[in-house]
Amino acid sequence: MVQVVKDPLGTKGARLTTDITLPSRYLVFMPGASHVGVSQRIESESERERLKKVVAEYCDEQGGFIIRTGGGRRV
Repeated sequence: MVQVVKDPLGTKGARLTTDITLPSRYLVFMPGASHVGVSQRIESESERERLKKVVAEYCDEQGGFIIRTGGGRRV
């Protein structure tokens, strides 16, 4: 399975990747990944650790997550 990361332009074809990501407003789901990442814009280390703990409960062998900046205020 592949995902288009850049549309075709002129004579060049689309750029594809096998690293699939499913973005939403507050999280990015990464099938096949096994970690939880937090946006660098969330600067408070205690808040970053809190968010990682909350989201890590939902991680399994199916995939991992990246918590987006807007997600920090929602979790």
